[in-house]
Amino acid sequence: MSMKRRVGKLLLKAELISQGQYEAAVEIQEETGAELVNILFSLGVVEPNVFMDFLLTYPGVLPSDVRDLEIDEELIALITADMAREIGVLPVDVLGEQLTLAAKVPVSEVDEQRLHEATGYRVKVILCAPEDVDGALARYYPAADATVPADVLTGLAQPLKLSHMAHLVREIRSLPALPETVHRVREAMLSPDSSVSSVTDIITLDPPVAAKVLSVANSVAYGFSHKITDLNLAVSLMGLKETYAIVLSAAVVDLVSQMEEFDYRSFWLESICSACASRIVAKVSNRRQLPGVFTAGLLHDIGRAALWEVASEKCKRIDNTLTGVDLLNAEQEIVGLTHPEAGYELALHWALPDEIAQAIRFHHHPELATEAREHVAIVALSDVMVQASGTQLEDNPDIFEPHRATLETLGLDIENAEAMLEEYLTRHEAAVQDTFG
Repeated sequence: MSMKRRVGKLLLKAELISQGQYEAAVEIQEETGAELVNILFSLGVVEPNVFMDFLLTYPGVLPSDVRDLEIDEELIALITADMAREIGVLPVDVLGEQLTLAAKVPVSEVDEQRLHEATGYRVKVILCAPEDVDGALARYYPAADATVPADVLTGLAQPLKLSHMAHLVREIRSLPALPETVHRVREAMLSPDSSVSSVTDIITLDPPVAAKVLSVANSVAYGFSHKITDLNLAVSLMGLKETYAIVLSAAVVDLVSQMEEFDYRSFWLESICSACASRIVAKVSNRRQLPGVFTAGLLHDIGRAALWEVASEKCKRIDNTLTGVDLLNAEQEIVGLTHPEAGYELALHWALPDEIAQAIRFHHHPELATEAREHVAIVALSDVMVQASGTQLEDNPDIFEPHRATLETLGLDIENAEAMLEEYLTRHEAAVQDTFG
């Protein structure tokens, strides 16, 4: 029996999984070819730490079998120990010409180029829990004076977590592509020969999208003085880049609404509020004309939907009252990937504009962003505002104190921030009702 099935049989025999869970995992494996262990992790029926405890005590598992669960030696050999430890990265997956690396912090463009030249692959960095990266680095790239444990199982939990993370990333990359209308509008927007009328002609051929563009143009967030009924005028007033962002948003929202078990209504209401808050921040910071702000706010939490689509059983175990760092820690521990990183992967899969992708990835940690820092800061502050309690400024004392550096990125101070929050709280109810129809 292959290791893929043998592990499942052993877990079944030890009563760590049920017959039904085993059969469900085997069925998925036959459809996808994925490792049975990764499937069991994704289904949430067994955890890497529990799995490791099981392997350490179960006498029927031979080291030669367990070696199959290690990160492949050929992957590890792609990078020297010195480079891996210096940059703080670990290779975990290869798909086509792309090498996926686990890292604790963002990798600079210079180091990405070094890694590309050293490996011959286009590199993709995923941010993971520092303790998991450190543990795996110690296992595969030990320092010259380090003592390496003789037990093959020791320290295998972290590589298992990172391998599972790579599995989740592959699943996210296999999610449905965006519809043709989005790509056609994007091409028209980027073309030097495009015009308002050419973009309008494309949108007109997709009536639901056309209706949503008009709906957004007439929304509280944009605040035009007169009702707009002409699509050509709406595109002209918003501009080609902003129109593309709205078309993109409409397509993404439509895909998310079709995801099973996901609490689409709550997600969408919070997204609308964040988009509205982003527009307020942009206005107060004199960045009203910055394109894509509304969409960046609207889509900043799209990773939550992505995680539900690829690991719904695990997501169900996350306390839905958690926010901020507490939520990120829970996602990292239970799912193996945080929603900002999952959202960033989805943004790359959908070829979203870079400023939107960066806002998705760093809205909880704007200090880590090196690109599109204004978009990131705007969305990070909008997220703070959406999490505000009550209906009055007085209900949220010192809410912006931990975010002074982010405010400074936009040239704002606490007084400006309080004015933003006051306006948001005043307009909150209207924003909640102001959906895409």
